[in-house]
Amino acid sequence: MGAKRLLRRIPIYMAEAIGFVVAEFRIHVIPKFHKVINNSRKTVMEPVIRSEPQLAFVDSNMFDHSEEKAKPAPKKYNYEWAVTRMQELEDQGVADPVAYLNNEMTDWWLAPDGMMENEADFEGIALAIEERWHN
Repeated sequence: MGAKRLLRRIPIYMAEAIGFVVAEFRIHVIPKFHKVINNSRKTVMEPVIRSEPQLAFVDSNMFDHSEEKAKPAPKKYNYEWAVTRMQELEDQGVADPVAYLNNEMTDWWLAPDGMMENEADFEGIALAIEERWHN
């Protein structure tokens, strides 16, 4: 029984490993590569001129403290959505809905221009995944 379960999970483990490698490459390697390219293009070093910052004095009476800060609008993809999505995946017969959603979120995060970045509460989604990860 253990070998059968392991064989079913191998594609999931492979997908997680690929997602991890892609994320590490995007976070660490590409920025360093861009930095090296940009530094190699500079032929003449420009002198750095440092000056003291200008201090601005602000009178606290200029601000109306009676106004409350606006609360951010609720996001479309949040903790409740993640819990519902994992239940849908389980109902569809996905062997490990938590790992599947985790990989799905990684794919969305790695998409060009951070697809869903303005629509997703990634902390809430991560909390939902973490709560169910070892169940």
